Amino acid sequence: MERILVVDDDADICDSLVVALGHDGYQVAVATNDRLVAAIHLETPVDIVILDIFMPRQDCIETIMALRRGYPNAKIIAMSARIPAASTDCLGTAREFGADIVLAKPFSYSQLRHALSDLRPGPFQFGKATG
Repeated sequence: MERILVVDDDADICDSLVVALGHDGYQVAVATNDRLVAAIHLETPVDIVILDIFMPRQDCIETIMALRRGYPNAKIIAMSARIPAASTDCLGTAREFGADIVLAKPFSYSQLRHALSDLRPGPFQFGKATG
C-alpha cells in the first residue's frame, strides 16, 4: 500500500484528500506545517509528497529543494491556488526546483488520480537517503 504525505495548512483540503485517497487504498499522513515533513517521513517512509506551495513558515520551494537534496528519488506533487501579484509562475518554479507534477487549485480528484498514476513507475524507498 502506497503512503502519501499531504502538506497543506488548509484543514479542509487535508481532510478531503485524506478521505478521497483513503477510499482509493492509500495510507495518508498529514502535515499542516511544512517543517514537519522531514520528521514525518523519517518516522514512517512515504512514497509521494503532495504539498501546497504557499505555507506560513516555509514555502514549498525550500521544502522541495530539501527533499531533492536528501531524497533525490522522492515523488513530489506541488499544488497552489494563489498566484502572487508578481508575474512569477509559482507552479512553473516548483517544477524547475524539482516537483514532478504541479496542480493548480482547484483541481478535480480525477486530475489527482491521473497525476498519481503518472508517478507510479519505478519503485523507491522515500525514507532512505541516497548518496
